[in-house]
Amino acid sequence: MESFGLQAYYHIDRFTLNYQLSVGPNLEGGIYVHATGGMAAAGFIFSRIDSTQRIIGGGMAVVGVICMLIPEGIGYEIKQSEKLNADIILNPLGYEYWKRKDPYLEEWSLSATAMFRLKYMIFPKQNVFLAPQAGVSYMYKTGLLGFKAGIMIGIHPEF
Repeated sequence: MESFGLQAYYHIDRFTLNYQLSVGPNLEGGIYVHATGGMAAAGFIFSRIDSTQRIIGGGMAVVGVICMLIPEGIGYEIKQSEKLNADIILNPLGYEYWKRKDPYLEEWSLSATAMFRLKYMIFPKQNVFLAPQAGVSYMYKTGLLGFKAGIMIGIHPEF
């Protein structure tokens, strides 16, 4: 399954707080979404607030924003050289969503991912990197275990 989106990492020394939001087609037609569990909870909360905030109340909007700040997981960066970093990633708070029209399917699951990534600086002056990555995902709801692999292109604020 391919998806395109944003990944953000908040750095605390060599550790990272990980966030991801991506969208793509699923294999049977339709749509696939990956987000953090906190983003999914925030979406649920925001969908329950009407324009006058009478359904849940104004304080729940603040709770929704706080939920969005909850990371999907953590990572650890191991500097190999000036151009190469290795990342070990553990994301236990992911959210997966699938939807298609024919035959109808709408499914979701919280998920966990363990991944290894090598980030190689391809344009060091611009902090642009290329990163092959591989890992495993576990769907809490169904118990399915899957393999994931891909290549990421990104910008690293400081390498």
